[in-house]
Amino acid sequence: MIHSFIYLYQTMENANFMLLEDKVPVYSTADLASEEIAKLNSGDEIIFDEKLKKNQVQWASVVLSDGTKGYIRADAKGIRIHLAALKQSSADVFEAPGMSAKVIKTYNQGERFQIIGGVQQDNMMWVKTESLSGVIGFIQGGVKVEEVVQTTPSEKWPVRGGYIGACVGVAIVFYLSFFNGSEHSSTAGIAKIMFVVSFIAGFIIGYLFTGILIKIKRSIVQ
Repeated sequence: MIHSFIYLYQTMENANFMLLEDKVPVYSTADLASEEIAKLNSGDEIIFDEKLKKNQVQWASVVLSDGTKGYIRADAKGIRIHLAALKQSSADVFEAPGMSAKVIKTYNQGERFQIIGGVQQDNMMWVKTESLSGVIGFIQGGVKVEEVVQTTPSEKWPVRGGYIGACVGVAIVFYLSFFNGSEHSSTAGIAKIMFVVSFIAGFIIGYLFTGILIKIKRSIVQ
């Protein structure tokens, strides 16, 4: 669950991260010779904006908690703050990072929780989590989880566009099949092809429609 910014950039932008390294310099531009405007430590939160490469160095454009924009080397280690679901049968939640700490909760497969940080303890990575009921604790870094992608109410309606498009296509095909296909066998054959094509096209159009609208909406909000 712990990766460099380079890896995480491949899947998303404008995400919240918590650093897991100390003394990470923040530069005014993507250049080691530029002014150092801040220094980050483990536990500091940033917004990862985008990745770029300059002078053979991978950089990450970031926004600090006070709104300051700058650049850090993209190999800095951080953990993304997001909603996750457990992918294995169970995982113990410890009161503090360490196997000797008290177990305060057990997550079961499919259970959701918020990842809110991480820490190194005894050469082991521990991930700080918060359950939906508000229980804060630590799970081992090797626990298998998957990201839960949430859509807001304003983002849900275009998702239905795919189903609506498919249903309309199917309705047209059924109309052609039942009302026209009985007289001409060639029409019936075409209708069957149109049934498959319209069904697939409806979902593809709905999917693309959803992605474009959500991306536009989020870019405006940001």
